[in-house]
Amino acid sequence: MKTKKRILVAPLDWGIGHATRCISIIKALIENGYEVVIAADNRPLHLLSTEFPKTEIIRLEGYNITYSRNIPMSINMIFQIPKILLQIRKEHINLDEIIKNYNIDGVISDNRYGLHSKKVPCVFITHQLEIKSPYFTKHIRNFNYNYINKFDFCWIIDDKDTNLAGSLSSPKIQPKNTIYIGTQSRFNYKEIK
Repeated sequence: MKTKKRILVAPLDWGIGHATRCISIIKALIENGYEVVIAADNRPLHLLSTEFPKTEIIRLEGYNITYSRNIPMSINMIFQIPKILLQIRKEHINLDEIIKNYNIDGVISDNRYGLHSKKVPCVFITHQLEIKSPYFTKHIRNFNYNYINKFDFCWIIDDKDTNLAGSLSSPKIQPKNTIYIGTQSRFNYKEIK
């Protein structure tokens, strides 16, 4: 008989920042009596398995974004859109199996757009509602919000009052499900001293 609620926490593999900010969230979940299942790939998988060696871990294929030295970032990202969309679709399909096989009661997705479901409550974490681009800004926002609005909640990693990320986290138009949860760090103040 299952006693603790099981929460899937899945950070994006685009750099290590998504995983590091999930550390404080995972710690808070464990401290509040939840059982955490981590779904990650690449460097985030390594970091979180090292940080939480007793936590159940699932390898969930990442987006595998690549960078170019010769092509501007905006153009490089346009070339990778098909790969990103395919991965979003794949992770969305896989999520139903993960929920069933691992008895998941809720999902916290750090910038993984496909990890939403009608079967359990799902949270999308981001610090960047407004994605800066020299082109197609309105289309990018509509794409972003279309996916974010499929989640029950959108947690913004920023403080509405201090607004460290500026217009990235506090644009004039926001998704309907936005909640500011403050800045997140893997370090606590005692460790810093």
